[in-house]
Amino acid sequence: MGKLRVLSGRDVCRILEQHDFQIVRQHGSHIVMASQAIITSV
Repeated sequence: MGKLRVLSGRDVCRILEQHDFQIVRQHGSHIVMASQAIITSV
């Protein structure tokens, strides 16, 4: 398996938002995101 690309937190948030995740809350630099379609939070 090849090496994975390094992603910043901002990149991960943008990718998750494209997959219908929304920011539930934020405390400082910590962000909790959730999806209505998938019963999970990240």
